[in-house]
Amino acid sequence: MKESRVPLDSVTMSLVDNLKKFAQVKKTNEVVCNSISLLNWAVKQVLEGKKVASFNPGSREVELFTMPLLDRVESSVPKNEEAPKPVKVVSNH
Repeated sequence: MKESRVPLDSVTMSLVDNLKKFAQVKKTNEVVCNSISLLNWAVKQVLEGKKVASFNPGSREVELFTMPLLDRVESSVPKNEEAPKPVKVVSNH
């Protein structure tokens, strides 16, 4: 397994710590791997011409999820051309 170190500011590290607490996990690596899996899925959706959204079944409200990275992915795909296939991330569950 390859190891990588990523410098995180205190605000981001606090967010990671909160995610670990909410998800009841001890290792930062688990949060990072799940985050990459979720991002990979979101990229795949955008490459397939879909939007990523949250749906509230009670109110039937739909909230679109946007972020600059996904916007760049969307703008990189030529119209009427098949999108490149994203890399499959294997879960460590």
